Amino acid sequence: MQYVIISIRKKWWDLIKDGEKTLELRKTAPKRLLVKGGRVEVKETAVIWIPEKPFLCLVYVPEEKAVCGRFSCAAVTALDGVDVSEQSRVPYQEQERYRQQGGGKLYGWQIGQAKAFLKKKPLSEYGLSRPPQSWQYFQFRVR
Repeated sequence: MQYVIISIRKKWWDLIKDGEKTLELRKTAPKRLLVKGGRVEVKETAVIWIPEKPFLCLVYVPEEKAVCGRFSCAAVTALDGVDVSEQSRVPYQEQERYRQQGGGKLYGWQIGQAKAFLKKKPLSEYGLSRPPQSWQYFQFRVR
């Protein structure tokens, strides 16, 4: 099964765990996981990719130097000037600044079923030697 491992700062991870942050903003989207058997909905202000089934995101927290939990992602939205401050907890001005850094693209990853691990896990437990800068595909292998 393919996953995504995503780096998220501790302050954002805490909001995700508490259910206060339901949308993670990124400059790119995991399109490889979205196009297989999924569907696309075109709305007035956004394009939404809905995978056949939600994919799992393992959460690497840089301040902890460990994988601290996971969440499922049931949709990714290409945001075009839409204010998602309430869901992302990121002020609109910062969203726009981040969008410009990403070449004008901004994606909202829908967060669902977040779970903190009881024991934080080092990257080496997943066969990784370094954390992703933002996110990367990850193939889980049972050892």
